[in-house]
Amino acid sequence: MRLGLIVSMIAMAVLVATAQAEIYKCVDAHGGVGFSDKPCNSLESGGAVSVRAPLANSAPQGRNQHDEATDQLLSIDVPALEREAQRDMDSSDVDTKKRGRELAVLVRQQKLAAEALRAAKAEQAATAQKYQQAIDRFSR
Repeated sequence: MRLGLIVSMIAMAVLVATAQAEIYKCVDAHGGVGFSDKPCNSLESGGAVSVRAPLANSAPQGRNQHDEATDQLLSIDVPALEREAQRDMDSSDVDTKKRGRELAVLVRQQKLAAEALRAAKAEQAATAQKYQQAIDRFSR
């Protein structure tokens, strides 16, 4: 049960970490404008564009499933799982040792996913701050 929870939390973190993408605005020789997830080719001008977050008052109120999944991932007791993995790996039972090794791998993946998630949340907060500053500038 615990192993399944860890695997699902890691999967959620990977999805969160990979959800961000760069968007490129490209203008061809005839003035046609296009948007892509890939950089402009040599015959086009343009580059990466900033994607603006929705206005604060247009965002749904309250917490959503994404917030809850993030909280669950970040609240996993990694040291306890590391101890459990080590205890299992120290066992004389072959199946228990195997389970311990698998758990140790999953714990390492969870730690990496949590680090990526924290970095993404920090980047999201910085982007929101920049966005708010831009709104403030244009609202004057």
